[in-house]
Amino acid sequence: MKPLLTLLLLTAAPALAQQPDLSFTAQGQVGTFQEFITPPTLIWKEGPDSYPVGRINLDKTVSLTLTKANTAKFSRATILDWRDSAGSEDGRCDNSKLAAQDATMLMLSEVYYTHDGESFFLRAGYTRENSDGSTTYTTKFFVWVDRDVFLRGEKKCGASTTRYDLNFKAGWNVLDFIYTRNSSTSSWSNDEYRNAQPIKQYVGPWVVYDDN
Repeated sequence: MKPLLTLLLLTAAPALAQQPDLSFTAQGQVGTFQEFITPPTLIWKEGPDSYPVGRINLDKTVSLTLTKANTAKFSRATILDWRDSAGSEDGRCDNSKLAAQDATMLMLSEVYYTHDGESFFLRAGYTRENSDGSTTYTTKFFVWVDRDVFLRGEKKCGASTTRYDLNFKAGWNVLDFIYTRNSSTSSWSNDEYRNAQPIKQYVGPWVVYDDN
């Protein structure tokens, strides 16, 4: 499973005097066979720190709420931080064809919970099984920015290419992070970030992944 950045922890850009609303809610059905006696708490992890942001209800639905108050301790990053960090672990990335405008941002890609002593994480989105045996993963990223900005083009890291076609509006946005994995050949497709749209509430499916 590809690791995702739950929250970028880097230097923030200068903030605007009047920041867009930080209020955001997410709901939807969790695809799991787990049975819960007590609703698990959903945790936003930030380095060694963690913050409760919601729960999985006994009917296996998500209730997640972000506000100005409960995000006050979260570190802000920037669009340029994201551009320069994503996929750059080996230091062989070329950003020359990736155009971006900077903004202060928060990004939520997954939340964590424990069940029967084991750790799991949730990602909004869905998976699709393809006829060739591969699986396509579509994960919903929730991104807050303090102004209208774009991130467009492609980034090459070694043999892989990540494509971006994103136009963000000030406030919360939802985007699709898409890739395909073929387990029989241990191969991955190129990553794509696209379909950014303003959002105040997400209602849709969630996928459970084992964090152990």
